[in-house]
Amino acid sequence: MLFLSALLSTTLFAFVNACGDSSSSCSSWVKNGFCSSKFYTSAQKTAYCGTSCNLCGSATTATTAASSSSCTDAQSACTSWAANGFCTNSFYTVAVRTQYCAKTCNLCTETTASSSDSTDSSDSTDDSSDTTAASATTTTATSCTDSASACSSWVANGYCTNSFYTDAQRKLYCAKSCNLC
Repeated sequence: MLFLSALLSTTLFAFVNACGDSSSSCSSWVKNGFCSSKFYTSAQKTAYCGTSCNLCGSATTATTAASSSSCTDAQSACTSWAANGFCTNSFYTVAVRTQYCAKTCNLCTETTASSSDSTDSSDSTDDSSDTTAASATTTTATSCTDSASACSSWVANGYCTNSFYTDAQRKLYCAKSCNLC
């Protein structure tokens, strides 16, 4: 999450399609594990620090889904996240979805999925009964708050309206400031 705060507060909220370093903070981020972090997709790493992460020209990455026998959700908010697109949004890598919400996102298999740098196109989720059943057990809505302390700055820089970020991300970090409650 530290990387996300740094990423959001130091960029101009623009997604760069060319491979290279679009942030002057890449050397610091690389030292702190940005390139190996499973929180960011290959497309994001390539867009922000492609050169520093040695990603320019890389073809594919592979990730393994959660084993059916150990398939659980690590976060209690998975049902809410799924309703807001977490399970189907390619912003999140399969590894991140599996780490936090494997059961809710129906990622409980023993197969290996390959994904290209720009999308997780082979990551297939469906509207199965697991997601529907989980939705039925949702507790009462939580209060509308911002979880990120930099929301006022992000909002001033266009965070709430920039299409690079999903509604799920905006709700997760700046729900109150973006008027998403």
